Amino acid sequence: MRLRPGAPVAPEVDVRLGACVSTVGVRAALGVLGGLLVLVAFTTTGAPPPPVVVGGFAVLVVATAVRPRAVLPGLLVGLVGLRVLLTQPPPLIALMALVLLVHLVLWCAAVAARTSSHARVEVAVLGAMLRDVAWVQAGAQVLTVGAVVLSGATLAGGDVLRVVAIVGAMLAAGLVRSRPAESWWQRR
Repeated sequence: MRLRPGAPVAPEVDVRLGACVSTVGVRAALGVLGGLLVLVAFTTTGAPPPPVVVGGFAVLVVATAVRPRAVLPGLLVGLVGLRVLLTQPPPLIALMALVLLVHLVLWCAAVAARTSSHARVEVAVLGAMLRDVAWVQAGAQVLTVGAVVLSGATLAGGDVLRVVAIVGAMLAAGLVRSRPAESWWQRR
């Protein structure tokens, strides 16, 4: 659109945002989630790895947080999966935690990769995105339990109650945070 010479021009645009998180905060969360993923994988499966392997994973976690656009998040998840695959199977609750952490690491890496270094992400946007993650996780956790049962492992009574509680909490969170009639970007 062309303005004629001398036409009034608005000097600025006022954008009102709610609470925001900086990109550094999103990347720090990615580092924490990656560290938790490695910690759960190393403490629940097999013998503790040598210090060189732990150091290598620590460097990979930091590199993933610093450069989320690279292939590093996928490499981190793949190597953790390889560790779990090549060692003794983890208990059901640890396997469920690993499934959740893998999903959160990949989600957080995608958010961090799409955000420029000086950007801020509104908490309401992250909350809306996490609601979708919760719905997917409810199904993923049920599939995890199904895979464990089909593999021939037996579930103790406490495991069944934990699974029901976790899946129920995720479904309740998804229902409580139902979608608004109008999306945040459509509001005026």
